[in-house]
Amino acid sequence: HESVRLERERLASAAVRAVLGKPTECVGRVQELALLEATFGQCVEDASAKMVLVTGPLGIGKSRLAHELMLRVERTDDAPRVLRACADVLSAGDSQGLIGELVRRGLQLTDQILAGGCQAVAARAAEVLPAAELEETAPFLAELAGCGDRTLENPRLKAARIDPALMVAQTQEAFTRMLAALCRRQPVVIVLDDLHLGDLPSLRALDPDDRAAIEEALS
Repeated sequence: HESVRLERERLASAAVRAVLGKPTECVGRVQELALLEATFGQCVEDASAKMVLVTGPLGIGKSRLAHELMLRVERTDDAPRVLRACADVLSAGDSQGLIGELVRRGLQLTDQILAGGCQAVAARAAEVLPAAELEETAPFLAELAGCGDRTLENPRLKAARIDPALMVAQTQEAFTRMLAALCRRQPVVIVLDDLHLGDLPSLRALDPDDRAAIEEALS
């Protein structure tokens, strides 16, 4: 029997508003798209990371702008890996909920894999992370993904479970390692929807030095 494996999700193909069953064209966003495309190209050329904050009233077309950008960059020679997460009211109080979702996307953790616990997550992480980082990193990626194993004999994990600040530091380090490993393979674009509902630890993990942008995103 032939087997089929999902290599990555085509997030750019997310639903687009339709009129009479036909997708509508994106109009009036030439300058914004040009800026975003130029920013992506500069990141690829310089092997650097940049954050772009898109603000505006509900329904003005922020998600559609991201959709159009993904359509364009996926057609380039430097087509990126897209990781997308969406904050919502129910998860607003979930510490590191956004980067937890990015871990699930980045490692392509299905419900079946998550049901397998830390060992199943570690097996998937082994496909991405360097072997030297796996033992220390995989347990904390499992924590972020929401399937941490309470019986796992890991001294660092045990210490972190009784020290919330240490847990945040260790999980953020694990997330950074995963993201760096993905970036070594191909460019990575992270799309965060409804960022004003996001959690502060996740935003600090994504951009620890830009406090002004974080405060604006949460305002």
